[in-house]
Amino acid sequence: MAIWENLIKEYRKTKKVSDSLKITTLAQCIVASDRGVSDLASQHFNFASLKFRERMDGVAKPVDHTDADGLLDTYCKFKSAADFIEGYWTFIDQGPYAGWKDHKADGAAYLRHITARGYSEDPDYVFEVISAFSEARDALFGTAVKEEGLGNAAARRKVAVIVGHNAKKMGASAPFPLATSEFPYNQKIAAIMKQFAGEYEIEVKVFERIYVGSHKKEIDRAYAKVGEWDPECAMELHFNDFESSAAHGTEVLYRSDMKSVRVFAQKVQDELLSTLGFRDRKVKPTKKNANGGRSLHALNNVPTVLVEPFFGSNKKENAKMAAEGEEVLARAYLRGIRDFLG
Repeated sequence: MAIWENLIKEYRKTKKVSDSLKITTLAQCIVASDRGVSDLASQHFNFASLKFRERMDGVAKPVDHTDADGLLDTYCKFKSAADFIEGYWTFIDQGPYAGWKDHKADGAAYLRHITARGYSEDPDYVFEVISAFSEARDALFGTAVKEEGLGNAAARRKVAVIVGHNAKKMGASAPFPLATSEFPYNQKIAAIMKQFAGEYEIEVKVFERIYVGSHKKEIDRAYAKVGEWDPECAMELHFNDFESSAAHGTEVLYRSDMKSVRVFAQKVQDELLSTLGFRDRKVKPTKKNANGGRSLHALNNVPTVLVEPFFGSNKKENAKMAAEGEEVLARAYLRGIRDFLG
């Protein structure tokens, strides 16, 4: 509809915030207004369901509105889509959200920040908005990437992400509250890495290992496909478990005969330690016949690391990873890759 298309055009033009926060706040509008269909959006240009507060005096007019739950409250009425964008940032900047500018390059962190300070009481709000990020990004930059200064997607640094194990033999398991195994858990991590890779000037392609009855053939076939794509580096995703729940910590494996791979491993390890705060089990050189070694030695011209960020069998690490969510880990990987690629 015209009003929604106009909002997108105004977002493209605004210079108030970073492209990351443009994507984030348009995703908020997707969720709040159903793409401009809601009464508040279509009648009052209020795409984010902003309630009227004293700080909005002179920026917006108050209007009574009954929400979907039948509750009457006073909301903001704007004159245009452009006025809404200006008003949204007044609402945020003069509200109880001090520190939001620290997250201008990280939309998910921005959402968590404002939600923790009362922006929304819906426990699913952050998840719902993040789920709309891809749609918002495509709407804003799908045909105007160069114009908006995001760079040419074709020129981004190519990174292969390989999901460890396979759908039949799913690897290590983690009990409640993670309640998952390596393969499905890391499928989610890989998908999130692919979704947000552009924010780190990276292009991610996800590869999965397919069960063929032979562990060696499974790995060789997967990495043959990786090699055909010709990435600058590769990362295989795992997590640890052990018969003793006392085992804990973070480690990254690499092949010892490539100097650049140790640098890669250490960059990723540093990000994981900084983000998760678990014990440093160090980066570990690995021979081809050792656990994980076949993957690490599969491609002679592609620096490859294998990540083991936590022990699913450790109660404290399991609980923390469940509380943090997959995006925290996915972004730590992306930062480590970005730091390595420079």
